[in-house]
Amino acid sequence: MFEMCIDGKDEISFELVESHLKNIKSSIKISNLNTLSVKFTEFEYAVFNSTITERIAENDYTTAAILCRHLGSWHTPSTEIQQAVIDSLDKLAAIRIIANLDGTQKFYTSPIGDFEFRGYLLPSESLKMSINGQPSSLIHFLSKGPVFAIAEMKDQIITCPSELMQVPVRTTTRTIAINHFLLRRILEIKGSAETSKTNKRVKPLRHTILFDSLFKACDINGKRAKQQAREIADIILNFFVEKNLIKNFSYELGNSGKFRAINFDF
Repeated sequence: MFEMCIDGKDEISFELVESHLKNIKSSIKISNLNTLSVKFTEFEYAVFNSTITERIAENDYTTAAILCRHLGSWHTPSTEIQQAVIDSLDKLAAIRIIANLDGTQKFYTSPIGDFEFRGYLLPSESLKMSINGQPSSLIHFLSKGPVFAIAEMKDQIITCPSELMQVPVRTTTRTIAINHFLLRRILEIKGSAETSKTNKRVKPLRHTILFDSLFKACDINGKRAKQQAREIADIILNFFVEKNLIKNFSYELGNSGKFRAINFDF
């Protein structure tokens, strides 16, 4: 039932079979299930990755303010940003997933077969309190969770200097999401290029990011919001050039003359 709800079904109908003891037959209909559909935004992706930074450092406890610093908010983070982090952690802790791992990884002396890892995306709990009269939130990670555990086993964790999160834009949930999306995609492109050098069967990713994919991931809608997002992206990309993450970038226009994509030189 819940898996069907997650698919965003508008309505589910099913019928209970006749009991062999009593002549009972009934049908049940459940409507308006869209509220149960899960939307995983780029900001939540960024929050999840900030928790990975803490787990790699073997910190089972952290605070919302520390996670905000991992997200690029090096000044005292606003109450709104910290609350957005807490809300994202609550959502991540409620998402249950199934992850698979084959038994041929280099960490094993011999194949052990496939196995499934079922659990919550980010098992955690939080405690709101007041320290010296200032509100604070203590976060406790209960376990690594399936994604981090398997990524660690398969050696599939990408790292980057923390300074790349300190972009010269005002820290909001939207600027955090845009920065995280661009940084993540650039690191994936560079990583695929490196992999293809040693493994000719791996085709490197195109050095391109579509604006539509950025807008969708960061939940940006409307002409004005998209224009502002492009302006923020431009500042961030120039910052990446300054930090030598990329050599240069250019914009590609579509048939209608609108900005279609960002092309990179490494």
